Amino acid sequence: MTIYVVGILIGIVLGLTGAGGSAVAVPLLVLVAGVTAADAIGIALAAVAISAGVGAIRCWNTGTVLAIPAVILGASGAISAPLGNTLGASVPSEWLLLTFSLLASFIALRMWRQVTAHPEEVGVVRAAVNQNVAVRA
Repeated sequence: MTIYVVGILIGIVLGLTGAGGSAVAVPLLVLVAGVTAADAIGIALAAVAISAGVGAIRCWNTGTVLAIPAVILGASGAISAPLGNTLGASVPSEWLLLTFSLLASFIALRMWRQVTAHPEEVGVVRAAVNQNVAVRA
């Protein structure tokens, strides 16, 4: 039952923000659902890939996808994922969680500094009501 609640929370975060699924999924899966770090990373990657695919199709239909950057980003990730998988399998779970936590903290700190230093440059993405696309405020 817990895994369903975690899945729903991850889906809501992905739907509201369009990103950040792994940053939320891995800690929830490890801390709440009791999944190992290596399994949580794999589950999060699969969940985010499926959610991103559905979102990309919806955005493609509305004309809001920049095809060339999307292909470059997708191809780069697909090519480097096996290397990351191999490295992850050779690293103890504690180190995976530590480095993941440090990365998430670094990203959060950079975002916080950006929004406090230049609030006028930061748009807030909000889920649109009765629309197929997110609204940038």
